[in-house]
Order: sequence, then structure tokens, then C-alpha cells
Amino acid sequence: MSDSGPSDADLARQISEGRKDAEQALSRRYERGVIQILVRQTGSYAIAQELCQETLIIVLKRLRSTGLQNPEKLSAFVAQTARNLAIAERRKQRRRSDLGRSAARHERLDTLMGGDFKQYRANISCGRPNCSYVPNVGKYSSVI
Repeated sequence: MSDSGPSDADLARQISEGRKDAEQALSRRYERGVIQILVRQTGSYAIAQELCQETLIIVLKRLRSTGLQNPEKLSAFVAQTARNLAIAERRKQRRRSDLGRSAARHERLDTLMGGDFKQYRANISCGRPNCSYVPNVGKYSSVI
């Protein structure tokens, strides 16, 4: 990935010394490749752009604070940081989707069955952790 500029190790060292021009060089050097990785991982150019910015921020913070154990592997660190953020984004979207489906299912049943389902739901859990419809009953309540 090295173009006509400082090596990855030199770039990492310059950033740790606080050189703003090195930070800009890092961004120019890796932005395009990070976006390609993230588009492939997420399927969305808009999400890839957001995650690319997060990736570069994380990498810069790391280089400014503790640096890298192997600064010559800067490109691998940047790429893996991007992949990790894409995985986290997929998990977040999956959780949102699952919770939305759970709420929609509960609301449909409320509408179809009216008070009967509300009575049933007051005594029974749907089994999903962190469900907003989890019953709030005492230990002596009766189950239908």
C-alpha cells in the first residue's frame, strides 16, 4: 500500500510525534482501501464512509497514545480495525432488526386478540432477552 511517501513505520512514528501532516498522509493513503473493505463488508457506501471515518479516528488515537507494537504492520492494523467495525455494525443492525420484529409480533397479537393476549402476556415471557414486553409479575402470580 505504500506510495511515494514515508514507510508505514515512519508514518506511525511521525503521528506519535504529533505531526499533523503525517495524520493527513495516513488518511490519504488508507481512505480508499478502507472504504473498499467496508463496502464489501456492509454492502452500503454510506455506512462504509461513516465507518471509514471511525476507523481513521481509532487508528489515529492509537498511534497518538500508545503506538503499535509493530509499526511496519500499520496497513494490517488499519484493515483489521475497519473489519472489526463492520462486524460490530452488522451485529448492531441485527439486534435492531430482531427487536423490531419482536415488538411488531407482540403488537399484532395485541390487535388480533385484544384483552385476551394482554392477560396472557402479563403472565408469560416471550423468551427473548431484554424484551420490552417481559412480564412484570410477582413470584406468586398465577400462570394461565
